[in-house]
Amino acid sequence: MEAQANFTADTPLWQLTVGQFTELVESKVKALLQQQQQPTQQAGQDKRYAHSIDELAAALGVSSVTAQSIKNSGAIDGAVSQWRRTLIIDIDLAIDLLRKSNRRHTAAKR
Repeated sequence: MEAQANFTADTPLWQLTVGQFTELVESKVKALLQQQQQPTQQAGQDKRYAHSIDELAAALGVSSVTAQSIKNSGAIDGAVSQWRRTLIIDIDLAIDLLRKSNRRHTAAKR
């Protein structure tokens, strides 16, 4: 990047060499890619939500009928918010509740 020392932000484009122009474009592209990757990494830490039984089924890896049965059983009530036909399910919380529910059922069988 020593080529950047030969020009400033006020340097006209026509005064740059091909090498300087290439280096300038590469540095700007790298900076943009880094900015785009940062929100993606933060978004991965956000909670995941399902807005339908089909989305819940896909997240749990079960059929829609099984997902509806799980919801109706009350095992994931803490993760479900529903008002009329609007449904919001916190997937991570639902999975944790199912694990706890499964532990209770397997412990009771022993």
